Amino acid sequence: MKDLLIAIFKELSDWIEAYNLELDPDDFGKLKPVEVRILGQMTLLANDVAANILTLQRTNDLDAVIEKNDWNIKRILDKEILRKHGLELDPQSDDIWIPPGAKYHLLQDFKNVRLKLLDAESALVSKAVKARKKNKILIIDALASGQFPNLAKRIEAHGGDLEYFIGDEDEKE
Repeated sequence: MKDLLIAIFKELSDWIEAYNLELDPDDFGKLKPVEVRILGQMTLLANDVAANILTLQRTNDLDAVIEKNDWNIKRILDKEILRKHGLELDPQSDDIWIPPGAKYHLLQDFKNVRLKLLDAESALVSKAVKARKKNKILIIDALASGQFPNLAKRIEAHGGDLEYFIGDEDEKE
């Protein structure tokens, strides 16, 4: 998944470059470089540790926040580039809750796109706190893996019900 994300955002960077080259050098309509932050399931699929130890469902939704967003960039990304790869931009990406203390790791820095991934543990905290039923097995597996040392503490600190994931089987539903 990491290679696919790199290819997608390289294509977007190249598109921005080509768009800007078509404009008059003095034109103020040139597109500025953007920062893209990948969130949700896609960040887990692109994270080597998470992808190797957790059973992750593939998704066709790309949760991504595009800073310095230009409607034209978002349109090209969603309607042209992502569609070629069987993906679509989740229109509610900006509404995804990111826990305090989250970190973003640089995946690739192209000329016109700086691509970052939300750290896997923060993505898991978000899923545990805001969508626990849908992500129950994922969170149980993540907790059991021992690869996310602060996961339980962060879930509780942000109002998540840790007992839902680690309590008795009869009490979990």
